[in-house]
Amino acid sequence: MRIRVASVSRLSCSSASLLEARRRLTTALGLLKSKEAKELRGHVSHGHGRIGKHRKHPGGRGNAGGQHHHRINFDKYHPGYFGKGYYKVLGKGHLPKRPVIVKAKFFSKTAEKRIKEVGGACVLTA
Repeated sequence: MRIRVASVSRLSCSSASLLEARRRLTTALGLLKSKEAKELRGHVSHGHGRIGKHRKHPGGRGNAGGQHHHRINFDKYHPGYFGKGYYKVLGKGHLPKRPVIVKAKFFSKTAEKRIKEVGGACVLTA
């Protein structure tokens, strides 16, 4: 297949007609990514549903979904709010120098000893 492309003077054509000529050329050469991309031109959602569905925005309006959508900096002020939490505290890792209150179902002997060394407390939960 041979394609004849006429040279177009930039002075005699508007930018809209230049864009149209470029679009026709890329279509003729088969440079469009897919048939679907070509067919969905001009459609707002481009086949990905309503607002935010393709980019995974949290749904709802206002403050909806506070139990489900993780908020920015939420874990900073409410640590352990999301998720299943810890089951057993082990004696590895670093502790801050100030006293801490640790709540868990089980503690290892070394963990309990190290928490109490810095003046903290081990609280057993059900």
